[in-house]
Amino acid sequence: MEAFLDKIGMDTMNEQGVRQMNPLVLAYIGDSVYDLYIRTYIVHKQKGMVNELNKKAVGFVKAGSQAFAVRALDDFLTEEEKGMIRRGRNQKSISVPRNANMSEYRYATGFEAMLGALFLRGDKDRIQDIMVKAIHAIENRETIEKELMEMKKGGDENES
Repeated sequence: MEAFLDKIGMDTMNEQGVRQMNPLVLAYIGDSVYDLYIRTYIVHKQKGMVNELNKKAVGFVKAGSQAFAVRALDDFLTEEEKGMIRRGRNQKSISVPRNANMSEYRYATGFEAMLGALFLRGDKDRIQDIMVKAIHAIENRETIEKELMEMKKGGDENES
């Protein structure tokens, strides 16, 4: 992206410039970043017709999947990244997608805002690290949720 910006006479945004942006604008760019990584992953993993690829992509890009990824990555994310997610999550949005509840939608917006901020700062290595873990979490959601439930049960039993 730096080469593109250089060709059009612009620079990567600095930390202050990114911090001053509206979180919904960050989510706007972050949505595209997330979508591009997911589509790239799916095209490399699965061969098929576009409608089949799109069906697979929907499983990753829906708000519930992104919200799950945020929760699954909690220990991996820095405090600064968690702050970016909170900032995006707390923004008031006019609409909510049909297939998402408000909580999932807000977490997804926060996740996309964080990705947008990292992208605009030019931190592609960190985006890649986060995306690898997010894809892994979403692909293994059932197993991870089962493990979390068992851990919670164990914690509840120890409190008794």
